Amino acid sequence: MAVFVLGLRFSDLSNTEYLSSLTTYKYLFKNSILIFGVDYELPGVFSNVPFESAVNGSLWTLPHELRLYILLCIILSLSIKLQVKFQFFSTKILVLLLALFACFIHLTDTSSLIIHSEFSRLFYLFFAGASFYMWRDTIKLSSIYFIIVCLLLLVSLMNKTLFFYSYYVCLPFLVLYIAYIPKGFILKFNNWGDYSYGMYIYAFPIQQSLIALDDSLTVIEMIIYSFGITFVLAYISWHLIEKKFLELKPFHTTLTKYVKNIFKYDN
Repeated sequence: MAVFVLGLRFSDLSNTEYLSSLTTYKYLFKNSILIFGVDYELPGVFSNVPFESAVNGSLWTLPHELRLYILLCIILSLSIKLQVKFQFFSTKILVLLLALFACFIHLTDTSSLIIHSEFSRLFYLFFAGASFYMWRDTIKLSSIYFIIVCLLLLVSLMNKTLFFYSYYVCLPFLVLYIAYIPKGFILKFNNWGDYSYGMYIYAFPIQQSLIALDDSLTVIEMIIYSFGITFVLAYISWHLIEKKFLELKPFHTTLTKYVKNIFKYDN
């Protein structure tokens, strides 16, 4: 959609120039593969908006996410083999240790470290989430813990560095608690599907398009129009793309059980 709809509509170049530009197809290829990073610019597109030439800034997280999923697959594959040889070996503990190690690296990061701070931050958050999933039968999303965490963050506001450390460590628990525990009317938003991913991916280019069409839009108008259009796209994306792929989950579950039986893995 970005390349052949928004690109053709908003490029300052002619359709022929736009479609014959190598930059157009570099954007398409790189953002389809993701493993090598993303491109943010299409030739002549959004050249006169505040976020100049940025087609979709939200894509920045996707290469990191893909790489971390690949890394997780490699780690789990190796851990299966290790657990066969060493009965005391635990994948759950390994993933937890990786999360704690990444947390330590990021919190103590200096310019002398080889590990990039952004990747170490995302590495920690990703494996913290994986750890919560693996230890889900042990970890309790208790309201008491939530209150304690909030009080800790409140107290840490007295010092910028202390707050950074506290917030960074507590963030995974806070996100999961807020996602799963509160009940009420707000949860009805997802009665027709899960639009979170679509809202995240489509919002940026929609906002860029709106400001390119009318740079006199107020903040309130931008919020209303961009939310409405993005929601429609997210709804369509969920039902036509995301939901269809999630329906393949039974196949994935069967394949996982098959692999576990091969290696006699149980975790």
